[in-house]
Amino acid sequence: MGQILWYAVAKDEKGGYGKNMKNLRLQPVVLSIVTYEDIQKRAKGVSLKEIRKCAEARILHEADKQSGTLAQTDLSLILSNTLTTIQKEIAEYERENNVVLPRRGTVHDLGRSMSHKKVICRKSVIDRKATPDIALETYHSPMAVDRYLGDFERQAV
Repeated sequence: MGQILWYAVAKDEKGGYGKNMKNLRLQPVVLSIVTYEDIQKRAKGVSLKEIRKCAEARILHEADKQSGTLAQTDLSLILSNTLTTIQKEIAEYERENNVVLPRRGTVHDLGRSMSHKKVICRKSVIDRKATPDIALETYHSPMAVDRYLGDFERQAV
């Protein structure tokens, strides 16, 4: 109860110029839309917005663990909310928790989600974290993390 089956883009799918959704390999994932914890939070008076932000993060993580990647538009459809609201809430959640959530933009380097590079550089320079740790925390390969850090160092000179 509280779960749905959804088709996400396969996490290891490689995008490319002109490659659209009908040409991408999909991965079936089971997502928890409402959990017992959500119900408990609501009973304690937690706002629907806060519950939804945590649900968005949970859903993205669940898809990621099942080798799928969701777009913000998927969340918009699943949660019956506007894309603008979903985008704002994901940005708030990431800022409040200093994380990068695994979604199409951050996993496949698409669209405006490129601000994850800032988070990667901050984790390296300010937090003094190692590449493998940064890669795990930001859902990137160690090669991608090193590439972003190299780009950052070249720009800083």
